[in-house]
Amino acid sequence: MAHLLSFLLLLGFASLAEATVVISEVLADPPTGEVGDANQDGQRDTYEDEFIELHNAGSASVDISGWRLGDSSKSSDSFFQFPANTVMEPGSYVVLFGGGNPAGFTVPVYTDDGRIGNGLTGKGEDIHLIDDTGDTVSVVSHTPWPTKQSLVRHPPDGDEWVPHKTASTIKALFSPSHTHIIPKPDYPLFISEVLADPPSGLAGDANRDGQRDTYQDEFIELYNAGSEPIPLAGWRLGDSTAPKNYFQFPADAVIEPNSYVVLFGGGNPSGFTTPVYTDDGTIGDGLTD
Repeated sequence: MAHLLSFLLLLGFASLAEATVVISEVLADPPTGEVGDANQDGQRDTYEDEFIELHNAGSASVDISGWRLGDSSKSSDSFFQFPANTVMEPGSYVVLFGGGNPAGFTVPVYTDDGRIGNGLTGKGEDIHLIDDTGDTVSVVSHTPWPTKQSLVRHPPDGDEWVPHKTASTIKALFSPSHTHIIPKPDYPLFISEVLADPPSGLAGDANRDGQRDTYQDEFIELYNAGSEPIPLAGWRLGDSTAPKNYFQFPADAVIEPNSYVVLFGGGNPSGFTTPVYTDDGTIGDGLTD
């Protein structure tokens, strides 16, 4: 009786472990252009960049060797099958791409035969994760899939499914191999000064290029109140115009601790000991009073 009880307990623990592995993200419609290169192999492909992500939301390792993953367009016998010795550690992820040569991932990444099933369709389908005994461990049914972004389980161990950009703390379109909930850094960085109306005459020559200009002498100043340098590469700064029109800091832009950087509307600033940048002649459409 004791041996039977132990056996039943072991079965119960195995079932509990399997139940903690869930389908956590599905990208059925990779965005166009380079941004859609989800598998990071250097090219965007409609089918090869589609992916299904699994997450072990439990506290125990789960061996998924022999498990199958695929969509409802094919029989489960044709699903991708995970190879031997595929073990998911607690809190970890694995990703199945349609194909290609995935690069730069720190978690196990697998590829199907060029597409997942017959290719995931925008209209939607069922995604099934089946264990090595033929039992369904996790299933996702959705119609239609989000456009140009993935569908993600939110939170990762929850039951709600939402478009990735809606759930992502950084508004990313997808996040294969890691959680979409990325804490936003708490930078000790402030907009410390704004000049929207340069004084008339030479007194208004804020950028010190020898002439006063209504727009070129406008400026925005930033201050780093922290004790560490803050890289500004790719950051944008502007007014209420569309963010795509904001000034974008170059790759080498850094604001040192307890220091400033300044963005002028334009001109040829001179005589500054702090980093100074210029926009395209105006900041946005020109700062208004």
